[in-house]
Amino acid sequence: MPLLASPLLYFLFGACFVALKTGANIGPDESEHVWRALLYKNTLKIHLTDTDETMFYGLVSRFFYLYHWLLGKSAHLNLFGVGDLIFFRLINVGLATSSLLLLLYGASLVSRSTLFLLGVMWWVVLVTMEVFIAGLVSYDNLANLICSASIVLFLKWYRFDDSKAFLGLL
Repeated sequence: MPLLASPLLYFLFGACFVALKTGANIGPDESEHVWRALLYKNTLKIHLTDTDETMFYGLVSRFFYLYHWLLGKSAHLNLFGVGDLIFFRLINVGLATSSLLLLLYGASLVSRSTLFLLGVMWWVVLVTMEVFIAGLVSYDNLANLICSASIVLFLKWYRFDDSKAFLGLL
């Protein structure tokens, strides 16, 4: 199992490097994602209303993203004194790492071969886009985490006939 730590460490290093060393607005729609998350920071509401300040990016009352709401609520956990952009990027590194760990668990449900698990991990980690998006503010990381969790639940249900996993899929 120590061999499986090497792709994970490579991924964490690359994603943290992107998160900490790249400039603002490098990623696709990153400034909009940060702006929308900051709208949810100081409100308890799930649904926002349109105001003059929110019209810069369009109507906010028509779009609700769970990702922006979660980021906005987690902004209060920023106890490190770093900027909101860096903090949101580090949260995204955590989301992407969690989806990678779920992928490893799902692959272990398919095969226990260390060579297979290494191949799956390196196959995902060496995709430059995956590391790049993991270090930026993008809702793709949350989407990948939810998809990975649903695949793991499906594999558990299919392989072990686990009814709780089936209910988790619903």
